[in-house]
Amino acid sequence: MSRENLLIIGATNSGKSALANVICENEHFEENERTVRNSKDFQEYDINWKGKIYHVVDIKIKLVEREILNKIGQVICSMPEGISQILFVVDQRLTAEEIEKLSGIEEEILKIKIYKNITIVRTKFKDFKSKEECKKDEEDLRSLNKKIFKKLFNKPRMYIVHVDNPPTHIYVGDSDDDGTIRNNSRRREKSRTILLEHLNKVCSKKYKLSMWDKLYESDKSKNNLEERVKSHLKSYDPLVAKIIRKLDSDI
Repeated sequence: MSRENLLIIGATNSGKSALANVICENEHFEENERTVRNSKDFQEYDINWKGKIYHVVDIKIKLVEREILNKIGQVICSMPEGISQILFVVDQRLTAEEIEKLSGIEEEILKIKIYKNITIVRTKFKDFKSKEECKKDEEDLRSLNKKIFKKLFNKPRMYIVHVDNPPTHIYVGDSDDDGTIRNNSRRREKSRTILLEHLNKVCSKKYKLSMWDKLYESDKSKNNLEERVKSHLKSYDPLVAKIIRKLDSDI
């Protein structure tokens, strides 16, 4: 049975963990805003959907070199086959900070061609069931960001999917709350269907850095992971090493 590896990334409180739970149809990932500061920084879970195994990884990362290197190593250890799709979660428009960081590494992203395996997931979009409203929002998003990303958002395979995953863990005080939970559950289920159908179409060739197999095959342990990743990137993926330096220098 084939396995598709999904890496979920995005800003804090953008809805990453809620999205992971919706995909997996459970409560494995911590999505309570009150515990977000103490939530795990690397969570994973497998599901079976229509004969495919989806391996879902949700990461929380600080943009400092050591942290990025460690997360790259963890991801490689978790998905040796490579990444099927990166789900980049945004809850409104891209923030000024996200725009600044992404525009600073646009050329490198284009050169390593990872954009072919990226889906932008627009969360908290109330009109997600309306194709017309989703199309309008996508056009606005692409138009806005083309002014900043001169090449990246011109790529036809920069997918955008709209969903809404409202909370289902709320205090039940009366029948109104019961109704809210039922309605929110239905919206999450519809979002799940939309996203999984999209993934079923776009997950084909997996993405790997040049050093991916070399790192995984060299040592299955996680000892000295940051240094090993740094050394392999320097030898085999200098553009990725450059991206990390740029992101780190922006702090």
